[in-house]
Amino acid sequence: MDFKKVILGTAQLIPGYGAVNPACVDKKKLEAILGHASDLGISTIDTAFNYGQAHKLLGSCQLKDFKIITKIPNPPSQCGDLYEWVLTSIECYISDLRIDVLEGLLLHDNSFSGTNFNRAIFDGLNRAKDDGLVKNIGASLYCCSEFPQRFTPDIAQLPLNPLDDSALRAAEKAPKCCINARSLFLQGVLLTDPKDLPPFFDPWIDDLYEWWNWCSEREISPFNACINFALQFPEINGVVMGFNSSDQLRDLEKIAYKDFTLPSDLFLSKEMNLIKPHKWTL
Repeated sequence: MDFKKVILGTAQLIPGYGAVNPACVDKKKLEAILGHASDLGISTIDTAFNYGQAHKLLGSCQLKDFKIITKIPNPPSQCGDLYEWVLTSIECYISDLRIDVLEGLLLHDNSFSGTNFNRAIFDGLNRAKDDGLVKNIGASLYCCSEFPQRFTPDIAQLPLNPLDDSALRAAEKAPKCCINARSLFLQGVLLTDPKDLPPFFDPWIDDLYEWWNWCSEREISPFNACINFALQFPEINGVVMGFNSSDQLRDLEKIAYKDFTLPSDLFLSKEMNLIKPHKWTL
């Protein structure tokens, strides 16, 4: 498969991430993942300040072969000068990551481009871009309706999986914006036998079995199906995938595009409590 669209995700560096999460990735595993990813031609890493110690952990590894996209969180409640806070935060990110420039910086809470719009934040982002600290600015979104109205993002990141086509709808809405897809596996839910999921998912167990059985009947793994699904759309510029080990990257290498059709609306769900992980109560 072509790895040019693959962006290495790092949310798995957070202990307890996802609905079905194995042990947190330590430095030794991360170095192995980065080494294998580089060998495959993967050249971009997606991370965030809110991912615990991810910045410093990544900075302790060799990143010369990678471009870094990260996310800036909500400002502290007692933050005085938001303009200076943005610039100071960016300088800290670059220092912790031990790089010279960020490929992208996304708002982790998109309300600051909408109802809580604050000009000082965007002045800070644009100053960092003008100063060459950041190449692209944008937003991490949950759905297409959140697409920024008060500024034009260079990059937007949204979910894309058989249950949620938010990234596709954003690509239609803003064809000139770089659209990166995340949540390809719905934080592991789509890769897990429904009987092994937490009770929270019981209201949608029939829908999840429909997906699981569809894959089984066609003798394709859910992992393979999700990746093929995301990569079939040319309007999607990149797909964020997190790995807990270099062995999982080897599994990715083995994926062969099977001759199957998975229409974008076959399993599409409007159940927000299912498809939006920030609404989960596990």
